[in-house]
Amino acid sequence: MSLYHEQILRLIATSMSSLGRNAMFYLAAAVSDFYVPWESMALHKIQSGSGPLDMSLAQVPKMLLVLRKEWAPSAFCISFKFLSICEAMASDIIGEKLFEI
Repeated sequence: MSLYHEQILRLIATSMSSLGRNAMFYLAAAVSDFYVPWESMALHKIQSGSGPLDMSLAQVPKMLLVLRKEWAPSAFCISFKFLSICEAMASDIIGEKLFEI
């Protein structure tokens, strides 16, 4: 999430905050963990015949806590965290809380 996207999320969240428990956010972590910074984006179509493509992604700042605590604290929020089978088994074995309701 670029600074632009962070600002859009904040604008939407603070606008929806007045809806209280009637507001809902549905966030997919897999597509929002990394982004291509504006300065790294191609201005035109990337040519497939120009050789291998190297891409550098920036990590998205963690915004879920800010969304839940400051921007829209009463909103219903759904987000996802991908766990590999090994991570899921390990967390089940050590008794980690996988779901929060």
